[in-house]
Amino acid sequence: MEIIKKIEKIKKIENVFIEKGVDLEHRRWANWQSYLHSECIKNEDGSLTIPADKVMRWNRQINTEYKNLTEREKESDRKEVREYIPIINEITTLLLESVIKIINKTDYNIKKELQEILNLIKFNYTEEIKSINEQYHIEEDDTPLYPERYDYITWVKKNGKFWHINKKGKAIYPEKYDWVEDYVEGIARVMKYRKYWHINIKGKPLYSERYDYVDDFHEGIAKVEKDRKYWHIDKQGKAIYSERYDYVGNYSEGIARVEKDDKMWHIDKKGKPLYSERYYCVGYYSGGIASVEKDGKWFSINKQGKIVD
Repeated sequence: MEIIKKIEKIKKIENVFIEKGVDLEHRRWANWQSYLHSECIKNEDGSLTIPADKVMRWNRQINTEYKNLTEREKESDRKEVREYIPIINEITTLLLESVIKIINKTDYNIKKELQEILNLIKFNYTEEIKSINEQYHIEEDDTPLYPERYDYITWVKKNGKFWHINKKGKAIYPEKYDWVEDYVEGIARVMKYRKYWHINIKGKPLYSERYDYVDDFHEGIAKVEKDRKYWHIDKQGKAIYSERYDYVGNYSEGIARVEKDDKMWHIDKKGKPLYSERYYCVGYYSGGIASVEKDGKWFSINKQGKIVD
C-alpha cells in the first residue's frame, strides 16, 4: 500500500508538469500566431497571405541547424527554452522533497546531500541586474547571456491575467491585463477587452487611443491597426502621416512596406513613397537593398527604386 501511495504521488507531480507545460506551450503558440498574423497581409475574405520575404526567411531558418543560425536567432531560441526552467525547477523540487521524506531517517548523509541540492535548485541563479537604464540576465559566473539591455525583462501570469514585475518580483504597476509582451525600446504592448495599446516602464499608457492591434516599436515607430486599416504612430501616439493602408510593415533602415489596392511599395518615416513604381509584393530593406515582385518576376531594388544586380 505504501508503494502504491508513492507511485500515486509521483503521478500527481507528473500531472503538475504536464499542465504547466501545456499552459506554456499554448502561450507560446498564441504569441507566435499573434506575430504571424501581424506580419501577414489581410485579404478581404479574412484570409492571410504570408509575404514572400517572410517565406524565404522562415524557410531558411527551417532548413538551418541551430549551430549555424545567427547569434540573434540563437538568442531568440534560448529565450524560448528558458521559459521551461521555472517549471523544471518546481517539478524537481517536488520530486526531491518527496524523496527526502521517503528516505529512512538513519540515512542522514543522503538526506543532507539531497537537501543541499534542493536548496541550490530553490536558489535562482539567473539574476536580474538593473542600473540606471540597463537590465539584463547573467549566468552563474556573472557573464551576460546576451548583449542587449532592457528596461524590464519579466512578465508574469496568474489567474489568467498578465503584468510586469521588477527584479524583486514586485508588480511595477497595479493594472492587470488579458495579455502583455516584453518591453522593447522601453515600451510594452498590452491588451484588455480585445483592445491593444502601449505602456511605458511605469505602466502608464502612452496615449488614450485603443486599437484592434499594435506591434512593438521599431526605430521609435509602431504599426497599428483599427477598423482593418493600418498606419504608423510615434511614441506620443501620433500618426506620422495621414494615409491609411490595407497593410503596413515595421520600419527597418528608416523604411516600411505598405499595401493599398493590391499594390505594394516602400515609404520613408514621413510617409513619402521612395519611388513611383508599384509592385505585387515587396520585402524589407537589408543593407539598402529590397526584393520586389512584378509580373511573376523577382528582382532587387535600391532605396531610389532602381533595379540592381
